[in-house]
Amino acid sequence: ARDVCDLIYSLFGRPPESVSGEDKSGEYDGGSLGNSMDHIKYTVIHSRYMEGKAGYRMRKLARTSKCDRLGAIHMSPEYVRSILENLVLDGRGNIVHKDGQGGKNNNSNMNNNMLHQPIILFSDGQIPEIVEQNLLNDPIIGPNLIIFNKELLDGADIALSVLADVFIGNPASVTSGFIARSRISLGMEQNYLWRKKRKEDFGGSSWFSVCNDECIFKPKIMEGLI
Repeated sequence: ARDVCDLIYSLFGRPPESVSGEDKSGEYDGGSLGNSMDHIKYTVIHSRYMEGKAGYRMRKLARTSKCDRLGAIHMSPEYVRSILENLVLDGRGNIVHKDGQGGKNNNSNMNNNMLHQPIILFSDGQIPEIVEQNLLNDPIIGPNLIIFNKELLDGADIALSVLADVFIGNPASVTSGFIARSRISLGMEQNYLWRKKRKEDFGGSSWFSVCNDECIFKPKIMEGLI
């Protein structure tokens, strides 16, 4: 727990003293990690290419779930934006879908969505010209992006993913699946693994979810990984 706390504090700064879980000597006294993160809102993108195996697995999962076979691999700015720009912070710091605010789309909401909060990318670094570079080049995502290309602190990356306010994962990855199942079991919402692109009547395209949280538990869906 100490390693996870130290990593969180190094990324986001220390919380208010009243919920920090530390005594006056600066030693961690076992305070609640959940409480210490109340001031933090962040997204985790879990990207895995797995030496090309992700493509093969996603083709099989696309047949069983109807999701796009490349979206969760490439993690394009358009893909990420389609999720985060629709998640806004209300006056109490809760994350709500933009539709839940009556479809309001004013400048206040636009500047207070999850695109403007920290975005952590955990990547295996195998297709940086597609994933990392494109996200860094995005004018809104780039300045808020924190990239880690290697495993961290004996599972601290998994802990950060489970604790994230928003999780965007690749269902072809066993680790992404483990994180998603852990989050759902803990009652964590805002999990995005199953997305598909549709063409709009007025031109252009948009991404939407084709499978709910339960899909990660369904054998008929996940048989694509067997």
